[in-house]
Amino acid sequence: MSTSPQLSQAILADQMTILRAELGESVHQAAISKLEPADREALNGLAAMGWCDINLAKRYKDSVADEVGKSSLELQRWIVKLAVGRTVGGFWRVLLSQVWDDALVKRVPILYQRTFDVGVMSAKFDGAGSATMTVTGWPRIPEYDLVGLQVGVESILQLLGREGASAQASRTPDGVVYKVRWKTK
Repeated sequence: MSTSPQLSQAILADQMTILRAELGESVHQAAISKLEPADREALNGLAAMGWCDINLAKRYKDSVADEVGKSSLELQRWIVKLAVGRTVGGFWRVLLSQVWDDALVKRVPILYQRTFDVGVMSAKFDGAGSATMTVTGWPRIPEYDLVGLQVGVESILQLLGREGASAQASRTPDGVVYKVRWKTK
């Protein structure tokens, strides 16, 4: 059993599928070839269920970023936004865009618990166009995952009709707090 924080294998597999479609199989293969054999084996064995080390996901995406000349965080922002678009697209987008802000904000932590096996996210609707989302139980959350969550929260809200949604992160001794804002109608 790993003591490192874990990411859903399904999330990483989906991101890999998107990267292959958007950047090409040759970029994916070149990135994979630069990884250690154990990483290559783990990536080839991803499943719809289960967890993988967050560092495996970062090493893979860093290798892809290197292949395409992007910074690590630039690629992370880009792929998270695309992946959230796929997840929230279609039926869910139509259904959830009709949900009032308070109910929508309370559903974001459900996605967190299906993405990471560490910590807990809670969400509080603060009033029109404002919410606070707090991750506790992950005191040293890596910048890479902090940014991924930030982009994920922003993307979900924007896709569901919360125009101009932005999340500002502040580290806490036990995790991170996101102050979230969006334009009200």
